[in-house]
Amino acid sequence: MGQIEIGVGTLVGTNEGIDGSVAQSIHSLKQWIKQTQPHILGDETPWVVKGLKQWLWIFANSDFPLFHGSDTPCPGELESIVGSSYSGVLISDDFTAYNGYTGHSSTEMSTTSTLPRHFKTLIKIPGFNHQEIGTTFMDLIDEGFKNYPLFQQTQNLHEFLTCPS
Repeated sequence: MGQIEIGVGTLVGTNEGIDGSVAQSIHSLKQWIKQTQPHILGDETPWVVKGLKQWLWIFANSDFPLFHGSDTPCPGELESIVGSSYSGVLISDDFTAYNGYTGHSSTEMSTTSTLPRHFKTLIKIPGFNHQEIGTTFMDLIDEGFKNYPLFQQTQNLHEFLTCPS
């Protein structure tokens, strides 16, 4: 911070002061998310704080971002944000914390980044048509990613859905 030394006690005190002043706003935001948002994206990432593994969560859509720090990636952290019952669509990266969350009564979607991983795994599993199914879906995913830049430019959904390769 610009060659200025700041004591740990000062940082702790500052963080506690900030936490106290924004706590009600954060609580209100969590309630608003649970009650009004039809879909949210949830994601988490590990980070090291003073040598200990911690987790930084984000919950967002086009209307808001909410960051949440915790010491665990468990479904309880997810529940602390969206509640024990969330009726909207929860979009995630298929991390195990989301798989263990039972509070969504609507739909859970995985991000497109996880789909190829699942289909590549399916291709390797012996069994009834797994390789054919996995390969077909990988081809469809590849085609979608190839054509998506054109959709971003034109915003023509019909053209995107019927675009020949």
